[in-house]
Amino acid sequence: MSTTTTLHSYALTALPYTTTALMTLGLGTSLSMLLSSSPSAARLFGFSPSSPSKLRPATEADARARSYIQIHALRNMASGMGTLGLLGYRYWGCEGQAKEVVGRCVGILMVVGSVVAVGDGVVLRGYVGAEGVGEEGRRRGVEKSNGHFGAGVMILVIGMGWLLL
Repeated sequence: MSTTTTLHSYALTALPYTTTALMTLGLGTSLSMLLSSSPSAARLFGFSPSSPSKLRPATEADARARSYIQIHALRNMASGMGTLGLLGYRYWGCEGQAKEVVGRCVGILMVVGSVVAVGDGVVLRGYVGAEGVGEEGRRRGVEKSNGHFGAGVMILVIGMGWLLL
């Protein structure tokens, strides 16, 4: 067996599992962010919301941050469900050349998803540099921004794997 054939075989085995794991993780995080009634769900994304006291209701900024997080949670859930749906179709719903086409579609979704992840990292970097962001907010924002950049690279690599198979 040649090296190319071996790599191709490993990729065919690993790609579905890594893609499924990544999409499931994204769905779980998104669901957690969507269902959380606390503005602190924004911390999962990288924002540090103001901490409301028991005497004062949530501020408009808290409500805006919460809405922003829910929008992104829904976006990530839709992307994850679409990709998982295509994977399911590829393995249980189609045969022959259609499997290759569906695999390429998964690759396209993943490459587009990598652009979204990197874009989220850029937005978080902008937040970190904004006036009035506290030290913990900056630290957490940099950490989450780096996480989004890393996720973007990982998603891109997986997507390219699907496109090159």
